[in-house]
Amino acid sequence: MKNKHSLSSLLYSKKFLMVVSVLLAFVIWGMFSIYKSPETQQVIKGVPVTIDMGVPNQLGYEAFGTEKNMTVDVTVQAKRYLFADKTMKAENFKAVAITSNVSRPGAYSLNIKVTPPSDTNNIKIISKSIDSISVYFDVPSTKEYKIEPVLKNTNIINSNTDFLVDTPVLSEEKVTIKGPASEMGKIKTVSAVASVQEQKKESFTLNPKFEVKDSSGNDINYLSYNIDVDNIFMTVPIYKILTLPTGATFENAPAYYVKNPIKYEINPKTIRVGVLSGIADKAKTADLVKIDFSSLHGGVNTFVFDENSIADGFKLLDENQKINVKVNVGNVKSKELQISPNNIKFNNLKPKTKAKILSNNNVKIIILGPATEIADLETADIMANIDLKNADVGTHTFPISIGVKKNYCWAYGKYQSQVIIENAN
Repeated sequence: MKNKHSLSSLLYSKKFLMVVSVLLAFVIWGMFSIYKSPETQQVIKGVPVTIDMGVPNQLGYEAFGTEKNMTVDVTVQAKRYLFADKTMKAENFKAVAITSNVSRPGAYSLNIKVTPPSDTNNIKIISKSIDSISVYFDVPSTKEYKIEPVLKNTNIINSNTDFLVDTPVLSEEKVTIKGPASEMGKIKTVSAVASVQEQKKESFTLNPKFEVKDSSGNDINYLSYNIDVDNIFMTVPIYKILTLPTGATFENAPAYYVKNPIKYEINPKTIRVGVLSGIADKAKTADLVKIDFSSLHGGVNTFVFDENSIADGFKLLDENQKINVKVNVGNVKSKELQISPNNIKFNNLKPKTKAKILSNNNVKIIILGPATEIADLETADIMANIDLKNADVGTHTFPISIGVKKNYCWAYGKYQSQVIIENAN
């Protein structure tokens, strides 16, 4: 009875009735506002576009010529309050390029169908910034091509001057091209094309236009590449023609021969040769050949060099020109020694890895030098450097660079060793 009396008193309370009335008024006002809310239009920008690959996949086709991260701007009409909803975002709309008409290889114009968020009612799609996209469908084909450098202006130098222009050199020599099989079959030339108007006396670099053309000289479309074809650079070498004494240099020489170069005979003694413009002004001799001390044995050593084996920066003007070099090392002694594991240095080892020589891969080195030094030569005098070139975990074979702690001695021959690279604990 007491609870019934309390409820009855509450229902006849003016304050209670006033609070209830206000709450009901807010509810009715909110419902009326939603129902009578005016419609408005807004543009939903950047709705992602996807391609329905159902039919193309059944035919074994891929889509070519599409942009990455394609989007469409959609004009939407809905009641104003709906635009405050979190679902009215670009990522919640679906824009799909319809492929139901794809039946054979070729280019298709695909209509874009936009669907609003599934949990939102009363949303009308008024318009789209694009109604369709062009896509090429076909079986994919991939092939590697050599890029041909093409320099259109051949009058770069004055014909009356002692300069010559060599074949342009590209920063990228090859490219892997992927595209529709029907278009790939049309490829006739793959080139990097550049032109220059003014005359030059020094080597220079250009940013050529990458071109893929058919037999009629037309561009081939719908292709993709494994390199950035817009950032290929073309270097055009220009040589100054000089007549200089012919010379040779020696690499990896023992300490004594660094300060006192070994004597040699070279023919021809002077030569008319092209020298890169950047070093021509400082060139006193044409040091055309490089000889590694590891190739020198006792007695007389004979070498023959041609245009394919001369030093960088020089160009033989006669393609049949030969450079003959004779080096008389004299009477030397030899000793065969094994490399101590403690004297092996590994360079360019990947972080968190360790390396060691394969246990059954004992490398013996032939050392040449005068009898006095050879007699005192020990294993501890042989140093080895191995460039691991950031190789991955596994067993690899690398060349060995040999050093000798003697003034007159050197390692004869080329050596390599198997190296085990493991994860470090």
